[in-house]
Amino acid sequence: MKKCGRYQICLHKNLKEIFDKLLIFFKIKIMVKKEYIRTSSDINGLGKILEETSDLMVELDEKISIDEVVDRIVTLNNGLRQFWTKANGWAPIEAAQLLSKSRIDWQVSLSACLKIWLVEPLPDNESGRLILAWANLGSLVEGTMKLFLSVWYKDYNNDVEAIKKKEKLIDPDGLQLEPMRQFFRKRIWGEDWDMWIQHIQQRRNAIHAYKSRDIGTFDEFFADVRRYLKFLRYINSKLPYPDGMYIPREV
Repeated sequence: MKKCGRYQICLHKNLKEIFDKLLIFFKIKIMVKKEYIRTSSDINGLGKILEETSDLMVELDEKISIDEVVDRIVTLNNGLRQFWTKANGWAPIEAAQLLSKSRIDWQVSLSACLKIWLVEPLPDNESGRLILAWANLGSLVEGTMKLFLSVWYKDYNNDVEAIKKKEKLIDPDGLQLEPMRQFFRKRIWGEDWDMWIQHIQQRRNAIHAYKSRDIGTFDEFFADVRRYLKFLRYINSKLPYPDGMYIPREV
């Protein structure tokens, strides 16, 4: 038998952990009855397994090229589009109607646009390309957050912190990033994700700026593209599906 190097042994060990967790996942029944899971607490156990699996996959992501990371983002967003734009009969009526009219297909197109920024920029257009790259990534992050709220629309609608204007609820497809970020910080996640969202928000807002501001570097941007893949997995792990076979995959 051919001996494996230390890296190969480590890689095989990580893959085994992933496969073991996926095996547990496929043994879990998401549904007890044929009805939509109505609160995120109903899938905490499943979400924890998927989140831990995602963390292991992120470790492996550091070994793959940025080109493949973008391909995975495109594939995963396309899977989300395919399922959630046709969720009638699974999602509650209000959520299904909102999802069917939302432009989730644009998330797929914006994901493919990330490939534009992989090309080496010229000296005279590097800053402009970087500003547009951040706008591209910021739009994806915002769209992914809106997808989450659209799927859990009934919970969002009934939440005491739901975003309103003149006492009228603002639907997810009409939300701006800043109030949405504040809602997520209060009701969905902790400080780590909030700090990253703020970072992306600040970089994205450079497209509106005339005054000088920090726009980072392309190396920083590529690191955040990798982080977005983890973010996308995290959101996907918090969405309810009728069975494991319906969960969007990235490969």
